[in-house]
Amino acid sequence: MPSAPAPGTPSEPAGALAAIYGCEGRPLTAPKSLDLGCGKGSAQLDGLVWTDWGGLSPTAKGRLWEQNAAGGVSASPATVTLGGLSGGDYTTLRVNAPKAERANLEFTLGRSGPAPKG
Repeated sequence: MPSAPAPGTPSEPAGALAAIYGCEGRPLTAPKSLDLGCGKGSAQLDGLVWTDWGGLSPTAKGRLWEQNAAGGVSASPATVTLGGLSGGDYTTLRVNAPKAERANLEFTLGRSGPAPKG
């Protein structure tokens, strides 16, 4: 009799079918860009190059674009990490951009796109 997976272990292998959902509610596989504000213009990621997509914690290098305190838009190098793989979907997203005004951003991922944590 097979044993149940350990807590925090995905119930099925994700492989290339693992997804996140963009603001439009469509599944995305290893996206090159992602709107973090869902139309509010607050932040976007682009130039994303992923490693270990379909694994438990894929990462991407790219750029974080955000509105700055002066009212302009600035770009900073960023590392993006996904987690919380459940049923083939990632449920958490973390952005680390040490040179950005907001160096660390965390989001929950659902079927309607990223939502800021807390």
